[in-house]
Amino acid sequence: MIKVNWKIISSPYTALSLCLILSSPLFFFRGIGIFDDSVFLKIGELILDGLVPYRDVFDNKPPGIYYLGAAIAAVSNSHWLAPRIFLFVFAAVFGAWVIQYTNKYWGRLAAYLVAWIFGLSYTIAQGYSFHTDQFCAFFGFAAIVAISGKRRHIKSSWLICGILISLAFLFKQVAVIYLAAIILAQLTATLGQKLSLQSFLSRCIMLVSGFAIIPIIVVVFVIVGGIWHDFYDAVFNSTISFAKKPINLVDTFKLWIKIPSVWLTIPCISILFVNKNLRNSLKSNANLAESFLLLIVGILSLLPTLHQTSNTHYTGTSLVFLAIWVSIILSEFWQNFQNQFNSKNIQLLLISIITFILLTYTAGVVWGGTVMIRQNRLAIDLTQMHEIINVLNLYLPSEEKILTLSENPARIYYMSGRIPLIKYIYYYGSGWLNSNIPSLEDSAKLVVSGVAPAAIIEIPLTQENYLNKYKGYQLVELPKSINLVQQSRTIILIRQDFYERKNHS
Repeated sequence: MIKVNWKIISSPYTALSLCLILSSPLFFFRGIGIFDDSVFLKIGELILDGLVPYRDVFDNKPPGIYYLGAAIAAVSNSHWLAPRIFLFVFAAVFGAWVIQYTNKYWGRLAAYLVAWIFGLSYTIAQGYSFHTDQFCAFFGFAAIVAISGKRRHIKSSWLICGILISLAFLFKQVAVIYLAAIILAQLTATLGQKLSLQSFLSRCIMLVSGFAIIPIIVVVFVIVGGIWHDFYDAVFNSTISFAKKPINLVDTFKLWIKIPSVWLTIPCISILFVNKNLRNSLKSNANLAESFLLLIVGILSLLPTLHQTSNTHYTGTSLVFLAIWVSIILSEFWQNFQNQFNSKNIQLLLISIITFILLTYTAGVVWGGTVMIRQNRLAIDLTQMHEIINVLNLYLPSEEKILTLSENPARIYYMSGRIPLIKYIYYYGSGWLNSNIPSLEDSAKLVVSGVAPAAIIEIPLTQENYLNKYKGYQLVELPKSINLVQQSRTIILIRQDFYERKNHS
C-alpha cells in the first residue's frame, strides 16, 4: 500500500513545481517567433560580434537585457536552448524566493496560495520568454525584501533598496515607478503619524541616493563611449509614444482578466472595504507596512498597462507584488471566515470557488503548451533555421551582412546568426516608435539597388509573389520554405556576384 505524504503534497514548493512542470512546454517547445524575445537575444549576440547597442543596433530598452542576453550567448556559444533553460531556472528561483518571503511574514497558507497565483500569473504573463519585465520585477521584489521586517529600521537597507531599484531600471524604464511607490508609501505612513518626518526624509535621501548610483555610472560610460545621442533617442525619446497611447478601459480589463494576480486584486480590495474584521486583522498584523507597500507598488506599476492592452507581458512588472498581496488577503479572510462560520458547507463553497479559479487558469496554461506541441512549432523553426544558416554559409563569407524583409525580421535575424546590414532589426512604417526606423518598403530599396549581399524575405502566404523586382539576385528556395504556423514562405536572395563566385569556385 502506497503511503501518501500529505506534507509534501500540501507544500507550496510542490505547488510551484507543478505549475512549472505544466508550463514547461511553453518554455521548451515554443517556436522561435516571439518578437521581443528575438530582438533582445539577437542584440545580445551582436554585442559579442563587437556591435554597440544604440549606436550600431537600435532598440528602446535600457542596456540590462542586452548584456544579459550577451552573457547567455557567451556561455552557451549562442545555442538556442540556453535562454530557455536559463528562463526556466530563473522562474523556479524567483518563485521559490517569493514563497519563502511570503511564508516568513504571513504564514504557510499565504505561501501556498502565492505559489499558485504567482506561478500561473508568471507563465501567462510570458515569463517563459526573454522579456524585460520579469527581470525588472525580480530586482523590484528584491528591493521590497531589503526593507521588510526589521531591516526597514536600518538606514543602509534603504540605500540597498535604491540600488536594487536602479538595477530594475537597467531592464525597464517603468522601474522608476517602484521608487515613486515606495516614497509614496513612506509619505502615507508619515501623514498617518506612523513614521516621523525625520525618518521619512532620511529614508528618501538614502533611497534616491542608492537609485542614482548605477544610472550615473551608465551615463558616464555612454558619454565616454560617444553614444549619448543614440542612447537618449532610443531609451527616452522612443518611449514617449507609449504614454501618448489612448486609454481604453474595456481593453485594459480584457488584459487584466487574463492574469489571476491582477484581477483578483479588485475583489480583494472590495472585500477589505466591506469586512471590518478583516481590516482589523490586517491592522493588528506586525507586517502591515509590508502588505501596504506591496499593494501600492503593485497598483502603481500596473498603470502603464492602461496604455498597453495588447500583450500580457506588460503586467509582468506588477504581478509579483499583487500575487503576494492577494494571497495575504485571501489567507487572512479564510482565517477570519473560519472563526465566523462553522458551517462546513460554506467553507467548502469558498474552497471550491478558489479551486475553480486556479484550475481554470491551470487549464489555460496546459492548453497553451499543448498547442505548441501539437503545431510542432519548435521543430519547424529549427529546421528553417538550419536551412537558412546552411544557405548563407554556402554563398556568403561569415563577415558579410544580410538584410531581412519580414513582418517579424528580428526572428529571422536571430535564426540566421548574421549581422544585419542596417542598425534597425524591426520596422514600423508609421514611425510610431521612432521616426528614424525605416519602413519595410524603404528597407527593400537596399535590395532593389543591389546594396545588400543577401536578403532573407518572409512573405505571407496570402500575398502575391513580387520577387521579380529584385534584379541582380539569384533566388534560393529553402527545402522547407513554407511555414504553416507563421503562415509564411521564406526565400533567400543571393546577390549575383556572390552566387557566381560560389559556382565558379
